[in-house]
Amino acid sequence: MSSLFEMTVLCSGKSFIAAVFRPVHDLHAGLSLPKLKVPHILGLPDELLSEIFSHLVDPWFSTFNRRNPVWALTKVCVRWREIAVHDPRFWRDINCRDWIADDIEKTSTHSNYSRAVNRTELQVSRSAQAPLTLELIPGPAPTLTYDIFARLLASSDRLESAILILDNNLMQRFLEHKAGFPALKRLRIASTDEQDEAIPKLLQGLTALEDLRFVDQLRPQWLPSLVPVWNRLNNCELKHCVVDDVLLVMPHFLPGTRLAIVSGLFARDLESLKPVEECHIFSLSFDQCNDMYITEVLNNTTAPSLKRLAIWQYQREPFDTLSAMLTRSSAALTHLALGLPSISNVPDFDVTSTISLLAFLNSSHGESLVDLDLQLFDSYHSANNHLVKSLALIPSTWQLAPHLPLPSLPNLRALALRGYMDDGYDGERRLLMFAAHHYPVLQSLWIEGALPVFSKKSIEALHDHGVEFVRSYDMGWW
Repeated sequence: MSSLFEMTVLCSGKSFIAAVFRPVHDLHAGLSLPKLKVPHILGLPDELLSEIFSHLVDPWFSTFNRRNPVWALTKVCVRWREIAVHDPRFWRDINCRDWIADDIEKTSTHSNYSRAVNRTELQVSRSAQAPLTLELIPGPAPTLTYDIFARLLASSDRLESAILILDNNLMQRFLEHKAGFPALKRLRIASTDEQDEAIPKLLQGLTALEDLRFVDQLRPQWLPSLVPVWNRLNNCELKHCVVDDVLLVMPHFLPGTRLAIVSGLFARDLESLKPVEECHIFSLSFDQCNDMYITEVLNNTTAPSLKRLAIWQYQREPFDTLSAMLTRSSAALTHLALGLPSISNVPDFDVTSTISLLAFLNSSHGESLVDLDLQLFDSYHSANNHLVKSLALIPSTWQLAPHLPLPSLPNLRALALRGYMDDGYDGERRLLMFAAHHYPVLQSLWIEGALPVFSKKSIEALHDHGVEFVRSYDMGWW
Protein backbone atom coordinates (compact mmCIF):
# COMPACT_ATOMS: atom_id res chain seq x y z
CA MET A 1 0.00 0.00 0.00
CA SER A 2 2.84 2.38 0.71
CA SER A 3 4.02 1.99 -2.88
CA LEU A 4 0.57 2.78 -4.23
CA PHE A 5 0.29 5.81 -1.97
CA GLU A 6 3.66 7.17 -3.01
CA MET A 7 2.81 6.72 -6.67
CA THR A 8 -0.11 9.14 -6.34
CA VAL A 9 2.28 12.07 -5.95
CA LEU A 10 3.99 11.37 -9.26
CA CYS A 11 2.25 14.02 -11.29
CA SER A 12 3.12 12.77 -14.77
CA GLY A 13 4.96 10.16 -16.76
CA LYS A 14 7.88 12.58 -16.90
CA SER A 15 7.97 12.61 -13.11
CA PHE A 16 7.95 8.81 -13.00
CA ILE A 17 10.90 8.62 -15.38
CA ALA A 18 12.69 11.28 -13.34
CA ALA A 19 12.18 9.17 -10.21
CA VAL A 20 13.76 6.16 -11.91
CA PHE A 21 16.63 7.93 -13.66
CA ARG A 22 17.12 10.85 -11.27
CA PRO A 23 20.62 12.34 -11.53
CA VAL A 24 22.77 12.11 -8.42
CA HIS A 25 22.79 15.89 -8.08
CA ASP A 26 19.18 16.99 -8.46
CA LEU A 27 18.65 20.50 -7.15
CA HIS A 28 14.92 19.98 -6.90
CA ALA A 29 14.81 16.47 -5.50
CA GLY A 30 12.95 17.48 -2.35
CA LEU A 31 10.19 19.56 -3.85
CA SER A 32 7.75 17.34 -5.65
CA LEU A 33 8.95 13.78 -6.14
CA PRO A 34 8.95 11.31 -3.26
CA LYS A 35 12.31 9.91 -2.26
CA LEU A 36 11.82 6.75 -4.27
CA LYS A 37 14.73 4.52 -5.17
CA VAL A 38 14.88 2.16 -8.13
CA PRO A 39 14.80 -1.03 -5.97
CA HIS A 40 11.64 0.25 -4.29
CA ILE A 41 9.95 0.96 -7.63
CA LEU A 42 11.02 -2.42 -8.95
CA GLY A 43 8.81 -3.98 -6.32
CA LEU A 44 5.61 -2.49 -7.72
CA PRO A 45 3.13 -5.13 -8.93
CA ASP A 46 2.92 -6.01 -12.62
CA GLU A 47 -0.61 -4.64 -12.96
CA LEU A 48 0.38 -1.21 -11.64
CA LEU A 49 3.51 -1.05 -13.79
CA SER A 50 1.51 -2.05 -16.85
CA GLU A 51 -0.95 0.77 -16.19
CA ILE A 52 1.86 3.29 -15.69
CA PHE A 53 3.67 2.18 -18.85
CA SER A 54 0.49 2.50 -20.91
CA HIS A 55 0.31 6.18 -19.97
CA LEU A 56 3.96 6.73 -20.89
CA VAL A 57 3.58 5.62 -24.50
CA ASP A 58 3.77 8.82 -26.54
CA PRO A 59 1.49 8.65 -29.61
CA TRP A 60 3.54 11.42 -31.23
CA PHE A 61 6.19 8.78 -31.95
CA SER A 62 5.70 5.39 -33.50
CA THR A 63 6.07 2.30 -31.34
CA PHE A 64 9.33 1.65 -33.16
CA ASN A 65 10.86 5.05 -32.44
CA ARG A 66 13.43 4.83 -29.66
CA ARG A 67 12.53 8.35 -28.53
CA ASN A 68 9.25 6.99 -27.24
CA PRO A 69 9.63 7.32 -23.42
CA VAL A 70 8.60 3.73 -22.75
CA TRP A 71 11.73 2.39 -24.46
CA ALA A 72 13.90 3.89 -21.72
CA LEU A 73 11.98 1.92 -19.12
CA THR A 74 12.30 -1.35 -21.03
CA LYS A 75 16.05 -1.16 -20.36
CA VAL A 76 15.67 -1.13 -16.57
CA CYS A 77 15.28 -4.90 -16.28
CA VAL A 78 13.98 -7.93 -18.16
CA ARG A 79 10.75 -7.93 -16.15
CA TRP A 80 9.91 -4.37 -17.09
CA ARG A 81 10.61 -5.06 -20.74
CA GLU A 82 8.33 -8.11 -20.71
CA ILE A 83 5.55 -6.13 -19.05
CA ALA A 84 5.82 -3.32 -21.62
CA VAL A 85 6.13 -5.22 -24.88
CA HIS A 86 3.46 -7.80 -24.02
CA ASP A 87 0.86 -5.16 -23.19
CA PRO A 88 -1.44 -4.61 -26.21
CA ARG A 89 -1.49 -0.89 -25.39
CA PHE A 90 2.23 -0.69 -26.19
CA TRP A 91 1.39 -1.34 -29.86
CA ARG A 92 -1.76 0.72 -30.22
CA ASP A 93 -0.28 3.96 -31.66
CA ILE A 94 0.25 3.70 -35.42
CA ASN A 95 2.19 6.76 -36.51
CA CYS A 96 3.00 6.79 -40.19
CA ARG A 97 4.58 10.24 -40.16
CA ASP A 98 7.38 9.21 -37.86
CA TRP A 99 8.69 6.02 -39.39
CA ILE A 100 7.76 6.67 -42.99
CA ALA A 101 10.20 9.58 -42.86
CA ASP A 102 12.88 7.35 -41.34
CA ASP A 103 12.55 4.38 -43.65
CA ILE A 104 11.07 5.53 -46.93
CA GLU A 105 11.98 9.12 -47.69
CA LYS A 106 15.74 8.58 -47.53
CA THR A 107 15.91 5.27 -49.42
CA SER A 108 12.67 4.24 -51.01
CA THR A 109 13.55 0.60 -51.59
CA HIS A 110 11.34 -2.45 -51.80
CA SER A 111 12.73 -3.83 -48.53
CA ASN A 112 11.93 -0.61 -46.66
CA TYR A 113 8.49 -0.55 -48.22
CA SER A 114 7.83 -4.10 -47.04
CA ARG A 115 9.17 -3.37 -43.58
CA ALA A 116 6.80 -0.42 -43.19
CA VAL A 117 3.81 -2.55 -44.16
CA ASN A 118 4.97 -5.39 -41.91
CA ARG A 119 5.30 -3.01 -38.98
CA THR A 120 1.71 -1.90 -39.41
CA GLU A 121 0.49 -5.49 -39.60
CA LEU A 122 2.50 -6.31 -36.47
CA GLN A 123 0.97 -3.42 -34.55
CA VAL A 124 -2.56 -4.33 -35.61
CA SER A 125 -1.94 -7.93 -34.56
CA ARG A 126 -0.15 -7.35 -31.25
CA SER A 127 -2.51 -4.61 -30.13
CA ALA A 128 -5.14 -7.38 -29.79
CA GLN A 129 -8.42 -5.64 -28.95
CA ALA A 130 -6.87 -2.44 -27.58
CA PRO A 131 -8.24 0.80 -29.07
CA LEU A 132 -6.03 2.11 -31.87
CA THR A 133 -4.72 5.59 -32.56
CA LEU A 134 -3.57 6.60 -36.02
CA GLU A 135 -1.64 9.43 -37.62
CA LEU A 136 -2.02 9.11 -41.36
CA ILE A 137 -0.62 11.48 -43.98
CA PRO A 138 0.12 11.22 -47.71
CA GLY A 139 3.86 10.75 -47.33
CA PRO A 140 6.71 10.85 -49.85
CA ALA A 141 5.56 7.42 -51.06
CA PRO A 142 1.76 7.82 -51.45
CA THR A 143 1.27 4.24 -52.63
CA LEU A 144 2.73 3.04 -49.34
CA THR A 145 0.30 5.22 -47.38
CA TYR A 146 -2.63 3.72 -49.28
CA ASP A 147 -1.28 0.20 -48.73
CA ILE A 148 -0.90 0.80 -45.00
CA PHE A 149 -4.43 2.18 -44.81
CA ALA A 150 -5.72 -0.98 -46.51
CA ARG A 151 -4.10 -3.04 -43.72
CA LEU A 152 -5.91 -0.96 -41.11
CA LEU A 153 -9.41 -1.32 -42.51
CA ALA A 154 -9.89 -4.78 -41.01
CA SER A 155 -9.52 -3.18 -37.56
CA SER A 156 -11.52 -0.03 -38.29
CA ASP A 157 -13.91 -0.88 -35.45
CA ARG A 158 -11.01 -0.36 -33.00
CA LEU A 159 -9.86 3.02 -34.31
CA GLU A 160 -10.55 5.41 -31.43
CA SER A 161 -8.36 8.43 -32.18
CA ALA A 162 -6.87 9.76 -35.42
CA ILE A 163 -4.91 12.60 -36.97
CA LEU A 164 -5.74 12.59 -40.67
CA ILE A 165 -4.11 14.71 -43.36
CA LEU A 166 -6.05 13.55 -46.39
CA ASP A 167 -5.64 13.93 -50.12
CA ASN A 168 -8.61 13.19 -52.37
CA ASN A 169 -7.57 9.56 -52.78
CA LEU A 170 -7.39 8.89 -49.04
CA MET A 171 -10.61 10.80 -48.46
CA GLN A 172 -12.42 8.65 -50.99
CA ARG A 173 -11.07 5.46 -49.39
CA PHE A 174 -12.42 6.57 -46.01
CA LEU A 175 -15.83 7.33 -47.50
CA GLU A 176 -15.99 4.02 -49.36
CA HIS A 177 -15.23 1.88 -46.31
CA LYS A 178 -18.66 0.36 -45.69
CA ALA A 179 -17.99 -0.83 -42.14
CA GLY A 180 -17.28 2.76 -41.13
CA PHE A 181 -15.42 3.78 -38.00
CA PRO A 182 -17.92 3.20 -35.18
CA ALA A 183 -15.42 3.73 -32.34
CA LEU A 184 -13.71 6.90 -33.63
CA LYS A 185 -14.11 9.48 -30.85
CA ARG A 186 -11.24 11.91 -31.38
CA LEU A 187 -10.28 13.35 -34.75
CA ARG A 188 -7.92 16.03 -36.00
CA ILE A 189 -8.44 16.56 -39.70
CA ALA A 190 -7.14 18.53 -42.66
CA SER A 191 -7.15 18.21 -46.42
CA THR A 192 -4.23 18.73 -48.79
CA ASP A 193 -6.57 19.57 -51.68
CA GLU A 194 -8.52 22.77 -52.17
CA GLN A 195 -11.58 20.81 -53.27
CA ASP A 196 -12.35 19.33 -49.86
CA GLU A 197 -16.14 19.26 -49.98
CA ALA A 198 -16.11 15.61 -48.83
CA ILE A 199 -15.02 16.49 -45.28
CA PRO A 200 -18.58 17.26 -44.03
CA LYS A 201 -19.80 13.96 -45.45
CA LEU A 202 -17.00 12.10 -43.70
CA LEU A 203 -17.70 13.82 -40.37
CA GLN A 204 -21.43 13.15 -40.57
CA GLY A 205 -20.73 9.42 -40.78
CA LEU A 206 -18.63 9.34 -37.57
CA THR A 207 -21.43 8.66 -35.11
CA ALA A 208 -19.16 8.24 -32.05
CA LEU A 209 -17.22 11.48 -32.63
CA GLU A 210 -16.81 13.55 -29.45
CA ASP A 211 -13.60 15.51 -30.00
CA LEU A 212 -13.03 17.35 -33.31
CA ARG A 213 -10.14 19.66 -34.20
CA PHE A 214 -9.71 21.37 -37.55
CA VAL A 215 -6.16 21.91 -38.77
CA ASP A 216 -7.39 24.18 -41.59
CA GLN A 217 -9.94 26.95 -41.85
CA LEU A 218 -13.57 26.02 -41.37
CA ARG A 219 -15.38 26.62 -44.66
CA PRO A 220 -18.57 28.72 -44.37
CA GLN A 221 -20.39 26.42 -46.79
CA TRP A 222 -19.90 23.51 -44.38
CA LEU A 223 -21.76 25.10 -41.48
CA PRO A 224 -25.36 24.04 -42.29
CA SER A 225 -24.41 20.43 -43.02
CA LEU A 226 -22.31 20.12 -39.85
CA VAL A 227 -25.08 21.01 -37.38
CA PRO A 228 -25.58 17.32 -36.43
CA VAL A 229 -21.83 17.06 -35.79
CA TRP A 230 -21.72 20.09 -33.47
CA ASN A 231 -24.64 18.58 -31.55
CA ARG A 232 -22.63 15.55 -30.39
CA LEU A 233 -19.21 17.06 -29.62
CA ASN A 234 -17.65 17.43 -26.19
CA ASN A 235 -14.48 19.16 -27.46
CA CYS A 236 -14.02 21.30 -30.56
CA GLU A 237 -11.05 23.26 -31.88
CA LEU A 238 -11.55 25.77 -34.67
CA LYS A 239 -8.55 27.17 -36.51
CA HIS A 240 -8.35 30.24 -38.77
CA CYS A 241 -12.05 30.83 -38.15
CA VAL A 242 -13.72 34.24 -38.57
CA VAL A 243 -15.84 35.74 -35.78
CA ASP A 244 -19.04 35.41 -37.80
CA ASP A 245 -18.67 31.63 -38.12
CA VAL A 246 -17.78 31.15 -34.45
CA LEU A 247 -20.99 32.91 -33.44
CA LEU A 248 -23.01 30.80 -35.89
CA VAL A 249 -21.59 27.55 -34.51
CA MET A 250 -21.77 28.29 -30.77
CA PRO A 251 -25.53 27.77 -30.21
CA HIS A 252 -25.35 24.21 -31.55
CA PHE A 253 -22.91 22.85 -28.95
CA LEU A 254 -24.14 20.56 -26.19
CA PRO A 255 -23.98 21.58 -22.51
CA GLY A 256 -20.48 20.93 -21.22
CA THR A 257 -18.70 21.45 -24.55
CA ARG A 258 -15.15 22.83 -24.55
CA LEU A 259 -14.42 25.20 -27.43
CA ALA A 260 -10.90 26.26 -28.41
CA ILE A 261 -10.27 28.96 -31.01
CA VAL A 262 -6.78 29.06 -32.54
CA SER A 263 -5.45 31.80 -34.83
CA GLY A 264 -8.77 33.60 -35.17
CA LEU A 265 -8.77 35.74 -38.30
CA PHE A 266 -11.20 38.68 -38.35
CA ALA A 267 -14.87 39.50 -38.72
CA ARG A 268 -16.37 39.55 -42.20
CA ASP A 269 -18.86 42.25 -41.31
CA LEU A 270 -18.90 43.78 -37.82
CA GLU A 271 -22.22 45.46 -38.51
CA SER A 272 -24.03 42.21 -39.26
CA LEU A 273 -22.72 40.04 -36.40
CA LYS A 274 -25.54 38.08 -34.78
CA PRO A 275 -25.18 37.92 -30.98
CA VAL A 276 -25.47 34.49 -29.38
CA GLU A 277 -28.38 34.94 -26.99
CA GLU A 278 -27.48 31.79 -25.08
CA CYS A 279 -25.01 28.94 -25.56
CA HIS A 280 -24.06 26.06 -23.30
CA ILE A 281 -20.29 25.88 -23.67
CA PHE A 282 -18.42 24.93 -20.52
CA SER A 283 -14.95 26.09 -21.59
CA LEU A 284 -13.64 28.70 -24.03
CA SER A 285 -10.04 29.43 -25.00
CA PHE A 286 -8.38 31.93 -27.33
CA ASP A 287 -4.91 31.12 -28.64
CA GLN A 288 -3.10 33.44 -31.08
CA CYS A 289 -6.19 35.63 -31.44
CA ASN A 290 -5.88 39.42 -31.56
CA ASP A 291 -7.64 41.82 -29.20
CA MET A 292 -10.37 42.74 -31.67
CA TYR A 293 -11.23 39.10 -32.24
CA ILE A 294 -11.45 38.32 -28.52
CA THR A 295 -13.51 41.44 -27.84
CA GLU A 296 -16.05 40.74 -30.58
CA VAL A 297 -16.58 37.12 -29.53
CA LEU A 298 -17.01 38.05 -25.86
CA ASN A 299 -19.23 41.04 -26.63
CA ASN A 300 -21.60 38.89 -28.66
CA THR A 301 -21.73 35.80 -26.45
CA THR A 302 -23.94 34.90 -23.51
CA ALA A 303 -22.80 31.68 -21.84
CA PRO A 304 -24.40 30.93 -18.44
CA SER A 305 -22.57 27.58 -18.11
CA LEU A 306 -19.07 28.95 -18.78
CA LYS A 307 -16.64 27.78 -16.09
CA ARG A 308 -13.24 27.76 -17.80
CA LEU A 309 -11.68 30.58 -19.81
CA ALA A 310 -8.20 30.94 -21.31
CA ILE A 311 -6.85 33.99 -23.12
CA TRP A 312 -3.29 33.02 -23.92
CA GLN A 313 -2.25 36.29 -25.58
CA TYR A 314 -3.53 39.84 -25.44
CA GLN A 315 -2.14 43.38 -25.65
CA ARG A 316 -5.15 45.41 -24.55
CA GLU A 317 -6.69 44.41 -21.21
CA PRO A 318 -9.84 42.35 -21.89
CA PHE A 319 -11.21 42.54 -18.35
CA ASP A 320 -13.97 45.12 -18.89
CA THR A 321 -15.32 43.07 -21.78
CA LEU A 322 -14.90 39.83 -19.84
CA SER A 323 -16.63 41.23 -16.75
CA ALA A 324 -19.54 42.43 -18.85
CA MET A 325 -19.91 39.01 -20.49
CA LEU A 326 -19.78 37.14 -17.16
CA THR A 327 -22.30 39.52 -15.59
CA ARG A 328 -24.62 39.29 -18.60
CA SER A 329 -24.35 35.50 -18.51
CA SER A 330 -24.57 35.15 -14.71
CA ALA A 331 -21.55 32.86 -15.09
CA ALA A 332 -18.99 32.03 -12.39
CA LEU A 333 -15.53 31.05 -13.61
CA THR A 334 -13.66 28.30 -11.77
CA HIS A 335 -10.60 28.09 -14.06
CA LEU A 336 -8.84 31.09 -15.60
CA ALA A 337 -5.66 31.15 -17.71
CA LEU A 338 -4.10 34.40 -18.92
CA GLY A 339 -0.97 35.31 -20.85
CA LEU A 340 0.08 38.81 -19.79
CA PRO A 341 1.45 41.07 -22.57
CA SER A 342 5.11 40.48 -23.36
CA ILE A 343 5.60 43.26 -25.89
CA SER A 344 3.59 46.43 -26.17
CA ASN A 345 3.92 49.90 -27.67
CA VAL A 346 1.62 51.32 -24.99
CA PRO A 347 3.49 53.33 -22.31
CA ASP A 348 3.34 51.76 -18.83
CA PHE A 349 1.53 48.72 -20.21
CA ASP A 350 2.97 46.60 -17.38
CA VAL A 351 1.45 48.89 -14.75
CA THR A 352 -1.97 49.13 -16.37
CA SER A 353 -2.05 45.39 -17.10
CA THR A 354 -1.14 44.51 -13.51
CA ILE A 355 -3.72 46.87 -12.05
CA SER A 356 -6.45 45.63 -14.41
CA LEU A 357 -5.72 41.97 -13.68
CA LEU A 358 -5.67 42.44 -9.91
CA ALA A 359 -8.85 44.52 -10.02
CA PHE A 360 -10.60 41.74 -11.94
CA LEU A 361 -9.37 39.09 -9.49
CA ASN A 362 -10.47 41.31 -6.61
CA SER A 363 -14.00 41.60 -8.02
CA SER A 364 -16.84 39.15 -7.49
CA HIS A 365 -15.60 37.24 -10.55
CA GLY A 366 -12.47 36.18 -8.65
CA GLU A 367 -14.36 34.67 -5.74
CA SER A 368 -15.31 31.49 -7.60
CA LEU A 369 -11.84 30.79 -9.06
CA VAL A 370 -10.40 27.39 -8.16
CA ASP A 371 -7.46 27.35 -10.57
CA LEU A 372 -5.42 30.33 -11.81
CA ASP A 373 -2.78 29.98 -14.53
CA LEU A 374 -0.70 33.08 -15.35
CA GLN A 375 1.90 33.52 -18.08
CA LEU A 376 3.76 36.45 -16.51
CA PHE A 377 5.59 39.34 -18.16
CA ASP A 378 9.05 38.78 -19.61
CA SER A 379 11.48 37.08 -17.22
CA TYR A 380 12.77 39.19 -14.32
CA HIS A 381 10.30 41.98 -15.09
CA SER A 382 9.72 43.92 -11.87
CA ALA A 383 5.96 43.83 -12.41
CA ASN A 384 6.01 40.06 -11.85
CA ASN A 385 7.24 40.43 -8.28
CA HIS A 386 4.67 43.09 -7.44
CA LEU A 387 1.92 40.98 -8.95
CA VAL A 388 2.89 37.95 -6.84
CA LYS A 389 3.17 40.16 -3.74
CA SER A 390 -0.39 41.37 -4.27
CA LEU A 391 -1.61 37.79 -4.72
CA ALA A 392 0.10 37.04 -1.38
CA LEU A 393 -1.85 39.99 0.12
CA ILE A 394 1.33 41.98 0.78
CA PRO A 395 0.66 45.75 0.47
CA SER A 396 2.28 47.32 -2.57
CA THR A 397 5.62 49.12 -2.41
CA TRP A 398 5.62 49.76 -6.16
CA GLN A 399 6.17 53.46 -6.75
CA LEU A 400 4.42 53.24 -10.12
CA ALA A 401 1.31 51.75 -8.51
CA PRO A 402 1.30 52.27 -4.73
CA HIS A 403 -2.28 51.07 -4.19
CA LEU A 404 -2.52 47.73 -5.96
CA PRO A 405 -5.65 45.68 -5.24
CA LEU A 406 -5.15 42.66 -2.97
CA PRO A 407 -7.46 39.89 -4.23
CA SER A 408 -8.49 37.35 -1.60
CA LEU A 409 -9.36 34.49 -4.03
CA PRO A 410 -11.10 32.53 -1.24
CA ASN A 411 -11.61 29.30 -3.22
CA LEU A 412 -8.24 29.07 -5.00
CA ARG A 413 -6.77 25.54 -4.87
CA ALA A 414 -4.02 25.78 -7.51
CA LEU A 415 -1.76 28.54 -8.83
CA ALA A 416 0.49 28.22 -11.88
CA LEU A 417 3.12 30.87 -12.61
CA ARG A 418 4.75 30.70 -16.03
CA GLY A 419 7.91 32.77 -16.41
CA TYR A 420 8.40 33.50 -12.69
CA MET A 421 12.17 33.82 -12.18
CA ASP A 422 12.62 35.16 -8.64
CA ASP A 423 14.52 32.49 -6.70
CA GLY A 424 15.97 34.73 -3.98
CA TYR A 425 14.89 35.08 -0.36
CA ASP A 426 12.17 37.60 -1.22
CA GLY A 427 10.68 35.27 -3.81
CA GLU A 428 10.67 32.44 -1.27
CA ARG A 429 9.01 34.66 1.33
CA ARG A 430 6.32 35.79 -1.11
CA LEU A 431 5.34 32.24 -2.00
CA LEU A 432 5.30 31.21 1.66
CA MET A 433 3.03 34.13 2.50
CA PHE A 434 0.81 33.25 -0.45
CA ALA A 435 0.47 29.70 0.91
CA ALA A 436 -0.20 31.00 4.43
CA HIS A 437 -2.91 33.44 3.35
CA HIS A 438 -4.70 30.79 1.30
CA TYR A 439 -4.59 28.06 3.93
CA PRO A 440 -6.35 25.59 4.11
CA VAL A 441 -7.83 25.85 0.59
CA LEU A 442 -4.66 26.11 -1.53
CA GLN A 443 -3.19 22.72 -2.46
CA SER A 444 -0.56 23.19 -5.18
CA LEU A 445 1.91 25.63 -6.73
CA TRP A 446 3.46 25.16 -10.14
CA ILE A 447 6.33 27.26 -11.45
CA GLU A 448 7.47 26.84 -15.03
CA GLY A 449 11.12 25.99 -15.52
CA ALA A 450 13.55 25.64 -12.64
CA LEU A 451 11.83 25.40 -9.29
CA PRO A 452 13.06 27.72 -6.55
CA VAL A 453 15.59 26.10 -4.23
CA PHE A 454 13.79 26.41 -0.91
CA SER A 455 15.34 25.79 2.48
CA LYS A 456 14.25 22.70 4.39
CA LYS A 457 12.43 24.93 6.86
CA SER A 458 10.47 26.62 4.07
CA ILE A 459 9.50 23.29 2.52
CA GLU A 460 8.24 22.11 5.91
CA ALA A 461 6.27 25.35 6.25
CA LEU A 462 4.65 24.77 2.86
CA HIS A 463 3.72 21.23 3.87
CA ASP A 464 2.24 22.55 7.12
CA HIS A 465 0.01 24.79 4.99
CA GLY A 466 -1.05 21.79 2.90
CA VAL A 467 0.73 23.05 -0.24
CA GLU A 468 2.88 20.98 -2.60
CA PHE A 469 5.10 22.07 -5.46
CA VAL A 470 4.32 20.05 -8.55
CA ARG A 471 6.71 19.39 -11.42
CA SER A 472 4.12 19.05 -14.13
CA TYR A 473 0.95 21.03 -14.54
CA ASP A 474 -2.14 20.41 -16.59
CA MET A 475 -5.34 22.32 -16.07
CA GLY A 476 -6.99 20.05 -18.60
CA TRP A 477 -8.06 20.49 -22.18
CA TRP A 478 -9.39 23.96 -22.87
